[in-house]
Formats: sequence, structure tokens, C-alpha cells
Amino acid sequence: DSKMDVAQEFIENSIIISQENGGIDIDFVPVQNKPSLLKGTFKNLSANTKDKIKIRAKVLVAVDFSGDVTLEFSGSQGITDTITVAKVVKPVTGKADLVDVKIGMQAQKAGDILITEVKPETFIHANNAELRIVAPAGVSFYELPKVEVTEGDLLLGTQTLTRGEDGTRNNVLVIPVRSSSDKVSTIKVSNVSYSLDRTVPEGKLVLDIEGDALDRAGIKNRTTAATIVAANCVTPAPGDTVGSCEFRI
Repeated sequence: DSKMDVAQEFIENSIIISQENGGIDIDFVPVQNKPSLLKGTFKNLSANTKDKIKIRAKVLVAVDFSGDVTLEFSGSQGITDTITVAKVVKPVTGKADLVDVKIGMQAQKAGDILITEVKPETFIHANNAELRIVAPAGVSFYELPKVEVTEGDLLLGTQTLTRGEDGTRNNVLVIPVRSSSDKVSTIKVSNVSYSLDRTVPEGKLVLDIEGDALDRAGIKNRTTAATIVAANCVTPAPGDTVGSCEFRI
């Protein structure tokens, strides 16, 4: 099973066990269809001494997760405990200047968008990594916005617009990362304008912040690092719509 092979390779490359006393010998293996569960089998235990081992492990964390990382211990050796080993914070924060945009109308000016990393080197540049700002279905960027770094020393590549997975044209702003930062950096997206078709519901227009420049884990269906409420979608007043018709008898 390829997933089990990947899990086993991850265990071998990320878990380090050191004996601090005695002769404990333990092997960890992944559990089928349970990626968050490891099974450890003791191969050697000293009968008359208290043995101690230290385990250092790396974990894959979904980019949309924040909060405590806890480990639960159980099994036939009588170990039942839960410990907190780390705290996960969101990699970036984002905000936008809110405006109202009208459903079914084109080229509507919107507010600036700011995306700030929580610490230096949050945005990675390896393997042509990209940051992606994804608009909802039915919402397009009318034209390519202006993208710049207003704080810090992050270096960006040439931005483009592309079609989203839902088929909406130009609803993903792609921002390549050329070099990671040494100082906490802020990305500003300005000269933003949206076009909305008539399928867009009333309410908040929420942008998803995604991309492998932030997501190292690549966990399926857990790819949104942050969301930004960028506008309020409203129904146009009767005078805002223009139409014509012709009746023939």
C-alpha cells in the first residue's frame, strides 16, 4: 500500500529514539487507515531497572489547523496519559478594506488586501512555490491587481490570474515567491476590482489564502491557510440594472 509506505518512510525519517537509561528497544509502525496513530512494539525491556527513552518526532500539520498538539498514550504496557507537546498558530493573518459589491455587475472597485506572515520565512520559495488568493465561485478579478511587499524583505515573482477549480474565469490570483523573508513581511494587494455573476449569493465575499508557499503538509481538503472577508455582496437597486426588450405581434 503506497500510503503505508509513505507513512513508514515518514516515521523512519522523523522519529529519533535515544536511550537515556537501560536497554529499551521499541519499533514504531503506522496503523492502516489511521494516519494520526502509531503503534510501538517493545522488543527489549530490562527486568530489574527503570528504563527511560527520549522520543523526538516531526509531525505533519494541516495548514488550516491551529491550537494544541496533544499526544495520547495507551496500550498493554499500562501507559495511559495525554500530554501537550506543541502549540500551532496560523501562518498568516489577513484583512481587507470592506466595500459593498453588487451581484451581477462587472468591474467593481474593492478595498486593499493585506497578508502578513506571523514570523520570518513563513512563505517558502523552494520548488517554485506560489501563494494563491482564491475568490468564491462566480466572482472574478476584473483585472490583474497590483501586488507589492510593503514591510519586510520578502521577494515576489510576476503575478498572474487563472481559472479556479470551479471553472470561474480569473478568480485565482497567483503570486510566486522568489525568496523567503529574513524579516516579517506584509503583502499588499491593491487596485482590486471584482466582477460578480448572478449566481453569487448575498452576504460576505470571502477569499481563501492557499498555495504551497504556505502549505508544507499538503493534506487533502485542508489547504486553506486563512480566509479574508473582502467585501459584502448585495443585490443591486432597480435603477442599477439596465435592460431592453422588444415585442412583436
